[in-house]
Amino acid sequence: MSGPRQPKTPPRAAGRPAEEAEVTELVLAVRRTNMVLDAGSVVAQAALGIGRSDLAALELLTISGKLTAGDIADQLSISTGTATAVVDRLAEAGYAVRNADAHDRRRILVSITQKGRRRFQEAFQQRWQWLHEVASDLSSDELATVVRFLLRLHEIMPEEWRQEVSASLPTPIPVSRGRRSR
Repeated sequence: MSGPRQPKTPPRAAGRPAEEAEVTELVLAVRRTNMVLDAGSVVAQAALGIGRSDLAALELLTISGKLTAGDIADQLSISTGTATAVVDRLAEAGYAVRNADAHDRRRILVSITQKGRRRFQEAFQQRWQWLHEVASDLSSDELATVVRFLLRLHEIMPEEWRQEVSASLPTPIPVSRGRRSR
Protein backbone atom coordinates (compact mmCIF):
# COMPACT_ATOMS: atom_id res chain seq x y z
CA MET A 1 0.00 0.00 0.00
CA SER A 2 1.43 3.36 -0.93
CA GLY A 3 1.55 6.30 1.45
CA PRO A 4 0.13 9.77 0.94
CA ARG A 5 1.12 11.58 -2.23
CA GLN A 6 4.14 13.83 -1.82
CA PRO A 7 3.69 17.50 -2.73
CA LYS A 8 5.43 18.74 -5.88
CA THR A 9 6.65 21.84 -4.11
CA PRO A 10 10.17 21.48 -2.65
CA PRO A 11 10.51 21.85 1.15
CA ARG A 12 10.75 25.33 2.66
CA ALA A 13 14.28 26.69 2.85
CA ALA A 14 15.76 27.24 6.30
CA GLY A 15 16.75 30.70 7.46
CA ARG A 16 15.30 33.92 8.72
CA PRO A 17 12.08 35.38 7.28
CA ALA A 18 12.58 37.89 4.48
CA GLU A 19 12.62 41.60 5.26
CA GLU A 20 10.08 43.87 3.54
CA ALA A 21 12.84 45.48 1.44
CA GLU A 22 13.97 42.03 0.24
CA VAL A 23 10.42 41.08 -0.73
CA THR A 24 10.02 44.39 -2.59
CA GLU A 25 13.30 43.74 -4.42
CA LEU A 26 12.05 40.28 -5.42
CA VAL A 27 8.71 41.64 -6.63
CA LEU A 28 10.50 44.23 -8.77
CA ALA A 29 12.85 41.56 -10.14
CA VAL A 30 9.87 39.37 -11.06
CA ARG A 31 8.20 42.33 -12.81
CA ARG A 32 11.38 43.13 -14.77
CA THR A 33 11.79 39.47 -15.73
CA ASN A 34 8.16 39.28 -16.83
CA MET A 35 8.64 42.35 -19.03
CA VAL A 36 11.77 40.84 -20.61
CA LEU A 37 10.04 37.49 -21.24
CA ASP A 38 7.02 39.29 -22.72
CA ALA A 39 9.35 41.27 -24.99
CA GLY A 40 10.97 37.97 -26.02
CA SER A 41 7.55 36.63 -26.97
CA VAL A 42 6.89 39.73 -29.08
CA VAL A 43 10.23 39.19 -30.83
CA ALA A 44 9.33 35.51 -31.39
CA GLN A 45 5.95 36.52 -32.82
CA ALA A 46 7.67 38.89 -35.24
CA ALA A 47 10.28 36.28 -36.23
CA LEU A 48 7.56 33.72 -36.89
CA GLY A 49 5.20 36.22 -38.53
CA ILE A 50 2.31 35.30 -36.22
CA GLY A 51 0.24 36.91 -33.48
CA ARG A 52 -0.05 36.24 -29.76
CA SER A 53 -2.85 33.66 -29.98
CA ASP A 54 -1.07 31.96 -32.87
CA LEU A 55 2.15 31.74 -30.83
CA ALA A 56 0.26 30.36 -27.82
CA ALA A 57 -1.35 27.71 -30.03
CA LEU A 58 2.00 26.84 -31.63
CA GLU A 59 3.54 26.45 -28.18
CA LEU A 60 0.62 24.28 -27.13
CA LEU A 61 1.04 22.05 -30.17
CA THR A 62 4.78 21.84 -29.50
CA ILE A 63 4.05 20.56 -26.00
CA SER A 64 0.91 18.50 -26.57
CA GLY A 65 1.28 17.08 -30.05
CA LYS A 66 -2.04 16.48 -31.79
CA LEU A 67 -5.12 18.43 -30.64
CA THR A 68 -8.52 19.31 -32.02
CA ALA A 69 -9.39 22.95 -32.64
CA GLY A 70 -11.81 22.56 -29.71
CA ASP A 71 -8.97 21.40 -27.45
CA ILE A 72 -6.95 24.44 -28.50
CA ALA A 73 -9.93 26.71 -27.80
CA ASP A 74 -10.41 25.19 -24.34
CA GLN A 75 -6.75 25.33 -23.36
CA LEU A 76 -6.24 28.88 -24.63
CA SER A 77 -9.62 30.10 -23.31
CA ILE A 78 -10.65 31.36 -26.75
CA SER A 79 -13.78 30.69 -28.80
CA THR A 80 -13.88 27.78 -31.21
CA GLY A 81 -14.23 30.27 -34.06
CA THR A 82 -11.06 32.05 -32.96
CA ALA A 83 -9.28 28.69 -32.58
CA THR A 84 -10.29 27.77 -36.13
CA ALA A 85 -8.90 31.08 -37.41
CA VAL A 86 -5.66 30.51 -35.46
CA VAL A 87 -5.29 27.01 -36.94
CA ASP A 88 -6.01 28.42 -40.41
CA ARG A 89 -3.19 30.98 -40.00
CA LEU A 90 -0.75 28.37 -38.62
CA ALA A 91 -1.59 26.01 -41.50
CA GLU A 92 -1.20 28.81 -44.06
CA ALA A 93 2.26 29.60 -42.60
CA GLY A 94 3.20 25.91 -42.83
CA TYR A 95 3.51 25.58 -39.03
CA ALA A 96 0.56 23.22 -38.50
CA VAL A 97 -1.44 20.67 -40.45
CA ARG A 98 -4.92 19.20 -40.08
CA ASN A 99 -5.41 15.43 -40.42
CA ALA A 100 -8.33 13.09 -39.81
CA ASP A 101 -8.07 11.07 -36.60
CA ALA A 102 -7.03 7.49 -37.45
CA HIS A 103 -9.66 6.13 -35.01
CA ASP A 104 -12.50 8.52 -35.86
CA ARG A 105 -12.37 9.99 -39.37
CA ARG A 106 -14.98 12.61 -38.39
CA ARG A 107 -12.53 14.10 -35.89
CA ILE A 108 -9.85 16.47 -37.22
CA LEU A 109 -6.55 16.72 -35.36
CA VAL A 110 -4.13 19.61 -35.64
CA SER A 111 -0.41 18.90 -35.28
CA ILE A 112 2.76 20.91 -35.61
CA THR A 113 4.81 20.43 -38.75
CA GLN A 114 8.57 19.92 -38.85
CA LYS A 115 8.86 23.49 -40.11
CA GLY A 116 6.71 24.73 -37.22
CA ARG A 117 8.76 22.86 -34.62
CA ARG A 118 12.06 24.03 -36.14
CA ARG A 119 10.97 27.66 -36.39
CA PHE A 120 9.52 27.57 -32.85
CA GLN A 121 12.78 26.15 -31.47
CA GLU A 122 14.82 28.75 -33.38
CA ALA A 123 12.63 31.53 -31.98
CA PHE A 124 13.06 30.34 -28.37
CA GLN A 125 16.56 28.79 -28.46
CA GLN A 126 18.30 31.89 -27.10
CA ARG A 127 15.79 32.25 -24.25
CA TRP A 128 16.26 28.64 -23.14
CA GLN A 129 20.05 28.91 -23.34
CA TRP A 130 19.94 32.11 -21.30
CA LEU A 131 17.70 30.54 -18.64
CA HIS A 132 19.88 27.42 -18.51
CA GLU A 133 23.01 29.55 -18.11
CA VAL A 134 21.51 31.50 -15.21
CA ALA A 135 20.17 28.32 -13.55
CA SER A 136 23.55 26.55 -13.89
CA ASP A 137 25.12 29.21 -11.71
CA LEU A 138 22.82 28.29 -8.80
CA SER A 139 23.31 25.55 -6.23
CA SER A 140 20.76 22.74 -5.93
CA ASP A 141 19.35 24.39 -2.77
CA GLU A 142 19.06 27.76 -4.53
CA LEU A 143 17.30 26.16 -7.50
CA ALA A 144 14.90 24.36 -5.13
CA THR A 145 14.08 27.71 -3.50
CA VAL A 146 13.47 29.38 -6.87
CA VAL A 147 11.28 26.46 -8.02
CA ARG A 148 9.34 26.50 -4.74
CA PHE A 149 8.75 30.26 -5.09
CA LEU A 150 7.60 30.00 -8.71
CA LEU A 151 5.31 27.02 -8.05
CA ARG A 152 3.78 28.80 -5.07
CA LEU A 153 3.30 31.94 -7.17
CA HIS A 154 1.50 29.83 -9.76
CA GLU A 155 -0.64 28.14 -7.08
CA ILE A 156 -1.97 31.40 -5.65
CA MET A 157 -2.60 33.32 -8.86
CA PRO A 158 -6.25 33.62 -9.92
CA GLU A 159 -7.58 30.76 -12.06
CA GLU A 160 -8.04 32.92 -15.18
CA TRP A 161 -4.38 33.98 -14.96
CA ARG A 162 -3.28 30.35 -14.54
CA GLN A 163 -5.20 29.37 -17.68
CA GLU A 164 -3.54 32.19 -19.62
CA VAL A 165 -0.09 31.20 -18.35
CA SER A 166 -0.60 27.46 -18.87
CA ALA A 167 -1.73 28.06 -22.43
CA SER A 168 1.41 29.96 -23.30
CA LEU A 169 4.07 27.73 -21.76
CA PRO A 170 6.77 26.86 -24.24
CA THR A 171 8.52 23.51 -24.25
CA PRO A 172 12.16 23.46 -23.14
CA ILE A 173 14.79 23.32 -25.84
CA PRO A 174 17.50 20.77 -24.99
CA VAL A 175 20.80 22.35 -24.00
CA SER A 176 24.00 20.98 -22.52
CA ARG A 177 23.38 19.55 -19.07
CA GLY A 178 26.97 19.92 -17.88
CA ARG A 179 27.91 22.58 -15.34
CA ARG A 180 30.17 25.27 -16.63
CA SER A 181 33.65 25.32 -15.20
CA ARG A 182 34.50 28.45 -13.27
